[in-house]
Amino acid sequence: MAAFPVIDKTVQKTMILIDEVSVEGNFHDREKAFKALRGTLHALRDRLQVETAAHIGAQLPVLLSGFYYEGWKPAATPRKDRSQEEFLEHIDEYLSDKAPEINSMHAVQTVFRVLNNHISEGEIEDILKVLPEELRELWPEQAQSLA
Repeated sequence: MAAFPVIDKTVQKTMILIDEVSVEGNFHDREKAFKALRGTLHALRDRLQVETAAHIGAQLPVLLSGFYYEGWKPAATPRKDRSQEEFLEHIDEYLSDKAPEINSMHAVQTVFRVLNNHISEGEIEDILKVLPEELRELWPEQAQSLA
């Protein structure tokens, strides 16, 4: 079967992100890393306004953006989570039957550190401007200074 460069490239870029989450989070397992990444991206996407959420999706590899948009209901967003506990509950809910051994706080902090290296500084600044302080604290310190 002949190679299909656009598909190969998005798979490669997606695997790089998953591997970075795996290493950064000390998951030692791509599947767990992917679940942490997916659950965190969904919780973040649902907390943001539609335009900001779409800008993040545009910066993800095409394959990962498909997972990012999966099940999204823009009319039901943004959620009004104000506390870390409320935000983490959404990730716990996602992980509960998929990877209950993953700590949601650890997953979020890991994924945000990795995203910090893959999403433009301007977009991170936009994200941090709309999140309440308690949720901004989940991002790496150097990013918080942008807000």
